[in-house]
Amino acid sequence: MRKPLEKILAELNHDALRTLKPKSINFYFEDNEAFLFYKSIIEGEEIGCEPIFKDLSLSCGIYKQLIDKKFEEFYRSIVVLDGDFKDTLKEDIENTIVFLPSTNRPENVIDDFLKGLDVSDKLWDNENQYTKQTYLQSKFGIEDNRDDMKRWFKSQIEFWGLNGNRVFNRWKELNKTETSRIRSRTRMVVKRINENYFELSHR
Repeated sequence: MRKPLEKILAELNHDALRTLKPKSINFYFEDNEAFLFYKSIIEGEEIGCEPIFKDLSLSCGIYKQLIDKKFEEFYRSIVVLDGDFKDTLKEDIENTIVFLPSTNRPENVIDDFLKGLDVSDKLWDNENQYTKQTYLQSKFGIEDNRDDMKRWFKSQIEFWGLNGNRVFNRWKELNKTETSRIRSRTRMVVKRINENYFELSHR
């Protein structure tokens, strides 16, 4: 196998390769609901990199297999998982997992949040006239299972502001501790990736 020119020159000069910290890091998700929720949580935050949100939805089980097999991509990327898998995987110093809030799926987290809001909460004062009663009616006939809840989420998000941000932003206002935890975990993982993975400079 032919060596890259940079390595040949480094060996000839008895010098180390010049390296740069990666400017961007890939972020992977289980589904679009997780992507929208997480993106809203870190929006406007300095996390130490340019996030590249990958359009690849895999189940937690598949991510776990790839991580267990030490698939290198997931040691230099961030894997955002739903909270309902916290009993299967853990955030630790060795992996790049960031869990979403609660121990439930994102659509159920938002459902519980809306259910618990007072009828007079400012969220219900909006141009779409999406009130507490409207929300309650939207849940009629919806079973608490993965497929039904995903369909419900997708049918409602257009009434929650651009990309659901009116609801997500209100959730952040009322869940500051969990919001801070996710942001801090993200920054910590980004810092570790930046310290351990490098891109070759072409200078």
